[in-house]
Amino acid sequence: MVAPCLKQQSENIDRFNNTYEITEVYTWNKYATSSIIVKYSTESQYEEENGFYSVQIGGTIEGCPDDSIENIRNVYKSLDLYSIANYEFHKSFPGAININPEFLSDEITENTDKRTLSFSRSYDTDLRAPVMFDYEINIEYDVLSDIYSVSLNGTVRSRNSQKVKWERVLSYYETVNIFNIVNNFYIGNGYPYQLVSYPLSYSVTENKFAGEISIQASWDNRLYPNAGFEDFNYTIDVEPSVNQLLPIPTICGIYTLLDLNSLKRAKITVNGEAFSLANIDKSNSVRTIIKSILNQYIQNPSYNRVTKSDSVTKSTTAQGMKYNFEYSQSYRGNEFIA
Repeated sequence: MVAPCLKQQSENIDRFNNTYEITEVYTWNKYATSSIIVKYSTESQYEEENGFYSVQIGGTIEGCPDDSIENIRNVYKSLDLYSIANYEFHKSFPGAININPEFLSDEITENTDKRTLSFSRSYDTDLRAPVMFDYEINIEYDVLSDIYSVSLNGTVRSRNSQKVKWERVLSYYETVNIFNIVNNFYIGNGYPYQLVSYPLSYSVTENKFAGEISIQASWDNRLYPNAGFEDFNYTIDVEPSVNQLLPIPTICGIYTLLDLNSLKRAKITVNGEAFSLANIDKSNSVRTIIKSILNQYIQNPSYNRVTKSDSVTKSTTAQGMKYNFEYSQSYRGNEFIA
């Protein structure tokens, strides 16, 4: 038989009444084979949000003052928490499938002074692979620009201990192609035009403590960038040539318009920004593309041209080179604006 375990001892000395009192608290489990006692409880419930059952098992392992913390750890290691949790789960939900043998999370707290070890472990009935990528994809359409935009919001998570979860999640994230997931969904639903592979936005949040990586990213199907650039956005502003009129007051206080028989110069301006992953100066390539854009709107870019302004500035980012540009030309007459 295992001897009772002394858990608490106190004494009280009363000199006035000449009494001495001692109080001792013992624990004893008649089914135990050692002085170390295991206590646990379980809670099972159905998660309507994801359609799975969840099971939480937690408890404490208590030893005597003369027990080593190593012996208490060995008792914990000998526990088949999965079998206990699965058994208690089916008592609450008979006929349900077995829970996943690999736990979702695990937490252990030791108190070497009090010779105790507290544990908490969670399971569920989700039988998917140990690493999961839960995400949502949304598609929006802008009628004015005739552009579809696609956004993804997801989280990579895993099971097991904190260390194992993080190693698995990081390994998965380094190999998964987020754009392919979004593009396959986009194409599979029959949307027109091709998505541009360079994202409009892309952010990643790492949570090593929870063993999760959250991802938010978006793409659209605007016209494919020019060769050598991952992004090339621009706007065109056209000022047509119009007759110049001069307002002249009359004696009656009414203004009349005097035709100066002169045309205001026509002007076309292209401005925007471009991005290239190549860490080399592509300013001249930007200018070449701008001129090709102008050729689409002007029948003869050099004829009757009066002035020209050209501004291309570049800056280096962590991903590559960014270019901001503005290019404009003024003309005599208006017949050259297509």
